[in-house]
Amino acid sequence: ECPKAQIAALPTRAIEVSPLERPETPRVLTTLGVKDQYVTLSYCWGSQQEYVLTSDNLQSCERGLEISKLSRTIADAIKVTKSLGFKYLWVDALCIIQDSETSKTRELAIMNRIYEDASFTIVAASAACANDGFLGARTGPQREIFRIPCRFSQDQFASVNIQEHEQYDDLREPVNKRAWTLQEQLLSPRLLIYASHTLQWQCRTLTCNIGDSYHSPNLSSI
Repeated sequence: ECPKAQIAALPTRAIEVSPLERPETPRVLTTLGVKDQYVTLSYCWGSQQEYVLTSDNLQSCERGLEISKLSRTIADAIKVTKSLGFKYLWVDALCIIQDSETSKTRELAIMNRIYEDASFTIVAASAACANDGFLGARTGPQREIFRIPCRFSQDQFASVNIQEHEQYDDLREPVNKRAWTLQEQLLSPRLLIYASHTLQWQCRTLTCNIGDSYHSPNLSSI
């Protein structure tokens, strides 16, 4: 029942993740009505980001972004976008001129279209701030393992390992504690969610875990 991803007019600006001239150097592109598929990012800023688009660095960002200055979450989103074969990524910090009220007013007014027209939204669910990133290993809490001996037959003995299970609660994720990111997820037709326990794909009809990993929603929060 989910609509297929469509080619749409790109937002005013987008990050071109792998330009033809310099594939290793993403840049901010003023799109001028170009139509294509693109990806958006939903994440928590947390503390103030140091490397954002401003009137002073606009021209240099259009030539190429300084990779070393990118927040980890945005760098991870660029990596994911590129690896999945998409050309363009929209991120508020680098696609809205942060010291321009004109740019903010114009872009915030069309925020619904930006997320609705995206092919999908990358959700950095487990990252509490932009510098956390979301592609690191999921260590998770240390849970106790119990080894229980059992008898399969008259002559067969073995043991079964049982591990404690903690109910996963989507509402505990940092990204789900913000109203702004809730709006972004509701508007997006499809979500690629980097959760604290697994990688999820969500559309209007289902949520599935990559690799069919175990996920049981917390019924008390529904």
